Amino acid sequence: SWALAAPQMTERPNVPDNRDYSDTLTVLVGGPDNQIDLIWAKLVIDQLVDAETSIEQAETQIAEIARQAMMISGSTTTDQTKVDALRRVIYEAGRWNSDQPFSYDFDNPNGRLAQNKTISEYLATRRGNCVNMPILFLLAGEKMGLKMNLTTAPRHAFVQFEDRESGKVI
Repeated sequence: SWALAAPQMTERPNVPDNRDYSDTLTVLVGGPDNQIDLIWAKLVIDQLVDAETSIEQAETQIAEIARQAMMISGSTTTDQTKVDALRRVIYEAGRWNSDQPFSYDFDNPNGRLAQNKTISEYLATRRGNCVNMPILFLLAGEKMGLKMNLTTAPRHAFVQFEDRESGKVI
């Protein structure tokens, strides 16, 4: 199942204003897996942690990361080439990221501060952890049309992608 690689919905449900987390989560993931807008869902959850999270701004930044990676990978490209381009845009310094790559936050390696696990904080500081780093990669990959999945191990998250050319999950 690739529940974490669903296409974006065209119409988003209303999220309760009452900060009732269980109601909010039900709205976010209550529909069929293939209709969950992961970018929006993650950013709404981030807003519960940090009320100043700008969903629109973060979506724009994620879309720009995906656009830069698509420019690097070219129009007729394989899934592996897209993944390699995305890795380059996020983690290597270059004109595509104003020579400011994203990196691991060694000052907060366990992500003990909840705000430091948000995508908006990662986008702002470019310093991440084992939670938000793979999630940003997955969200940008989703924008690029890649079939990706988030998998976890104790205190870590990893991205898998299905290489449609080889049929392998990497």
